Amino acid sequence: MRRPRHSGSIRFSAERALGWRAGDLLTADTRLLLVGNRLDFDPAAGFTVEQNPAYQRADLAAAYSWPLAGGWVKRLKVFARIENLFDLSYDEVLGFPARPLNFLAGLGGEF
Repeated sequence: MRRPRHSGSIRFSAERALGWRAGDLLTADTRLLLVGNRLDFDPAAGFTVEQNPAYQRADLAAAYSWPLAGGWVKRLKVFARIENLFDLSYDEVLGFPARPLNFLAGLGGEF
């Protein structure tokens, strides 16, 4: 149950030093998730076994990081990620819709 016969993902990742500062780094990541049809329990129909249809989801991510001189923080990173880029409606588990287009951003540090 809940395991598709066919599934997979395609991922492309790139990393490049930009040269604005010594040691700076730009990374970009693209992922396409492919999940096939699978059987699942439908809570809205008395937990009968139903077919949960296939779906595809695209995600994008990017980050820029640079080193810091001195102190206990060695590197700072600014990042952003978009999940479900095309805002598709699907259920990973029947009866529980996946999140719509989702944007996340933040700041991180390497200690």
